Amino acid sequence: MATEDIKEVVSKYKISLASLFLILPSIVGGLAFIDSRYAHAEDEARAHQEQTNAMQEFRKDDLEDKVFILQLKKAQAAEQRKKFDPLDAALLERYQKKLDKLERDR
Repeated sequence: MATEDIKEVVSKYKISLASLFLILPSIVGGLAFIDSRYAHAEDEARAHQEQTNAMQEFRKDDLEDKVFILQLKKAQAAEQRKKFDPLDAALLERYQKKLDKLERDR
């Protein structure tokens, strides 16, 4: 009787081990697939952030250039004792405000 019980237990474990070895690769493969999707999403988020930073840097450089040009015009008008164009003065103020806001938000 004892040997039959042992044989029965061993045969059950063989079936269980065989099932485990068949199922385990599927589970591991599924987990690897899910993990790679999350890793891809992280890469996408990082690329989006880098692109956003590059666009903000480009905008900041553009505003700095515009402010520089208008400040140069203002200085030239003062040297020549001419009145600084009100439109240019308004643009200078507007660009400076936008530039200040960009720098604050960083």
